[in-house]
Amino acid sequence: MLRWVVALILAGLAFRVLATRFLAGPRRHAAVLNALLAKLTLPTLDDSTQRAVVERARAIHAGGGKAQKATAEEMARVSFDHMSEFQRYALYSLAMMELSVQPSINEQWSPPPRNPFVMRINERDVAVQAYYLKRHHGIDTNLGIGAGGAASADPTSIRWCKTCRHYRRIKAWDGKLLYMLAEMPTADLLPCRIPDETRDVWLSFFARGWQQRSLFPKNCPKWQSK
Repeated sequence: MLRWVVALILAGLAFRVLATRFLAGPRRHAAVLNALLAKLTLPTLDDSTQRAVVERARAIHAGGGKAQKATAEEMARVSFDHMSEFQRYALYSLAMMELSVQPSINEQWSPPPRNPFVMRINERDVAVQAYYLKRHHGIDTNLGIGAGGAASADPTSIRWCKTCRHYRRIKAWDGKLLYMLAEMPTADLLPCRIPDETRDVWLSFFARGWQQRSLFPKNCPKWQSK
C-alpha cells in the first residue's frame, strides 16, 4: 500500500513538472507578443490616451496587479527606470487591455500573464515573436529583456545617464515617454546637467527611430562615473 502511495505522489510531481514546462513556453510567448504590441501601439495614441495608459500601468504596478488597490502615494513611488523594456511594455499592455485600447495592427491581445515580473523571458522568446510580426505584418521591432531595456541585467554596469555623475532625474522622461518623441525636447527636459555639451549625443539619440532607442543614450563621451 505504501508503495502505491509513493508511486502516486511521484507521478503527480512528474505531471506537475511536465505541465509547468510545456505551459510556460506559450505563456511566455503570449506575454512577449502583448509587450511588443504595446510598444507598437503606444506611440500611435493621442497624448491624453498615452497619459491614461501610463497612469494605469503605474496603478497596476503599485497595486500588485490590481489598479483599484493603489493609493496616490504608492503610485508616486513607481518608477519605470529599473524595469526592463519587456516589463515596462507588459505593464502598458495590461493597462491598454483594462482601458479597452486595441493594438494598432491587426492582432488581438493574448490572455495576460499573472505577473510579468516573475516570468523568465529570454532572447529566444523575443526573437520568435519578433519574427512572427515581421513575417505576418512586415514590422521590424525588438524588445530588451535587461534592466532599462539594455542587454545587461545589471543597470549599474551600463555607461548611460543613470550611472553618470551628470544625470538629473526628469519625472516626465519615462512618465510621459519623452524618450520616445520624434524630435528632441528642450534642454530643460533632458535628464542631463550638461545638455549643451552633450547636444550632439542627444541629437543622434533622437535621430534614431524610437524602436531602436534604449531608455537613455549609451557610451556618451562626456560620461563620468558617479
